Amino acid sequence: SKGDLLRAEQAYLRALAIQERTVGPEHRNVGVLANNLAVLYVSKGEYTRSATMAARALTVFEKASGPDHPSLRDPLMNLANAYCSYRRYADAEAAYERALRITENGLGPTNPATALVLNDFAGCLRARGDYARSHALFERALQIRQTAMGLAHPAVGRVLTQLAMTMEAEGLSTE
Repeated sequence: SKGDLLRAEQAYLRALAIQERTVGPEHRNVGVLANNLAVLYVSKGEYTRSATMAARALTVFEKASGPDHPSLRDPLMNLANAYCSYRRYADAEAAYERALRITENGLGPTNPATALVLNDFAGCLRARGDYARSHALFERALQIRQTAMGLAHPAVGRVLTQLAMTMEAEGLSTE
C-alpha cells in the first residue's frame, strides 16, 4: 500500500541521512541506500526521483569501484528503467547498453545476470515500438535462461511470456 511505501521512504531517507553524517556521502552504504530509494520511487511512480537516486548511487559506486565494475549494473538498470518509464528512451538505451557491456565483460555473456539486463532492455525497446530489436534481445535472454535454469524454470516462462507479447505487438504493428 502507499502507506507502507511512505513509511519505507521515510526510513530510507532517515538511514541515508545517518549514513551521510557518519561515513560520508561517497561511502558504499550511501550508494546502496540511494539505489534502494531508486527502486522504491519506481514503485511509487516517481520516475524523476528514481532517476535522481539511481544516478547518485551510480556516482558513488563508480568512485568506489571504477567505471566498469559489475556492481554498477544495478544502479545503471534502475536508472535505465526510470528513464524508460518516463519515455526518455535515448537515455534509457545508453544506460542499458552500458549495463549490458559491464555485465557481459564482468560476468560473461551467458551469465543469468546478463539475461536480466537483456530482459529489461528488451521490455523498454518494446515499449517504444522497436519490436525487432526487442524480439532479438528477448530471444537471447531466453537462450541464456534455458541453458542456465532448464526448460521448465519459472524464469524461462516469464521470458517466454515477454517474448510472446513482443511477437503479438510485432504482428499488430504490421497489420
